[in-house]
Amino acid sequence: MSAIVWNARGLGGRRAFLNLQCLVDESKPCFIFIYESKICSTVASRWASLLHFSSCFCVDPRGRSGGLIIMWNESVSVSLRSYSNGHIDCSIQDYNSSWRFTGFYGNPAHQLRKFSWDLLRRLLGLSSSPSEPWLIGGDFNEIKCNSEKKGGGRRALNLMADFDDVLDELGMRELITLGPKFTWLNKRTGRGRIWEKLDRFVANDSWCERFPNAVVSNGDFYGSDHRAIKIRLLDRNMKEGGTISKRFMYENKWQLETGYKEAVQEAWAEGGTGSKLVDRLNSCSRKLQTWASENSGGI
Repeated sequence: MSAIVWNARGLGGRRAFLNLQCLVDESKPCFIFIYESKICSTVASRWASLLHFSSCFCVDPRGRSGGLIIMWNESVSVSLRSYSNGHIDCSIQDYNSSWRFTGFYGNPAHQLRKFSWDLLRRLLGLSSSPSEPWLIGGDFNEIKCNSEKKGGGRRALNLMADFDDVLDELGMRELITLGPKFTWLNKRTGRGRIWEKLDRFVANDSWCERFPNAVVSNGDFYGSDHRAIKIRLLDRNMKEGGTISKRFMYENKWQLETGYKEAVQEAWAEGGTGSKLVDRLNSCSRKLQTWASENSGGI
């Protein structure tokens, strides 16, 4: 299963909807959290239906800014826990487990961002248990260090420290991320161009133990100035699509057996020259599982 968070920068026009439709068609997420939607709940419900999502929940914008939406399909059950202009907090029931997801939008004004961090602290106090698996995704409107910024002036150390502090208090860590480093572009040219990493997924240890193979990828802009951020979720016992699988365990002795080298070469070549490393590794693990069961007495 997969999910997406995305700062759409407005979904009111036809072109914006077509961009969203392209994103959903390409990624096929179980749920998507959209911030800066700038559309009301009536329009959001219509868009969700057209995109073949079974349900949605919307926080209406204030005037011409803001607005949050979460849309989901029938492969997951979403139960609302709380919401505000800066977050939607819910419980997710998937094919195998229950866990917590918070879609988050940090205040874009740095002098008001402390209220966003205080909101996260309050949400921590609402956890059902200290060990509840918890994933947070969205636009935090802050960077963790100046290497997450290219162009423009350097970020004040105290602002980045405040962000790090709240993540530490929540016990959150960033997940492995593939693709371009920066998620926001101010769309200026020349010396005025600025790139920053504002959008991300973070999770606590319990969630990471539940989904040890989760991978985040920074996608395209789809007409926004923010990239869409996708997370692919596989827990330790599940394949994509929800079927049970054995955990892959590599055996060094396979290297001595006939057919091992050919199986690896065939799996590595299946994706072609454009395949990402993680796809090639997954192909190799699947191929070796099949090869071992047929030639080496199983795994």
